[in-house]
Amino acid sequence: AGPALQASILDAPPAERPSAAATREAPVPAELLATVRLTGRGRDRDTRHLEFVIDPAALDYFPGDAAGVWPVQ
Repeated sequence: AGPALQASILDAPPAERPSAAATREAPVPAELLATVRLTGRGRDRDTRHLEFVIDPAALDYFPGDAAGVWPVQ
């Protein structure tokens, strides 16, 4: 398994946010399931596709929401 990460929904429209929305101060813990590098070798950027295991009961995610990721050692 990958390192433990925390994901947080930051910008859901207020009318669509669940009453206990995740925030930067109260993130939802998520396990990193997979990471795939999207950029080729020798590129200046390292762009990746990340997949997380998140309990759907703990987080409502809507189209257009943004997620922040903070690594935890």
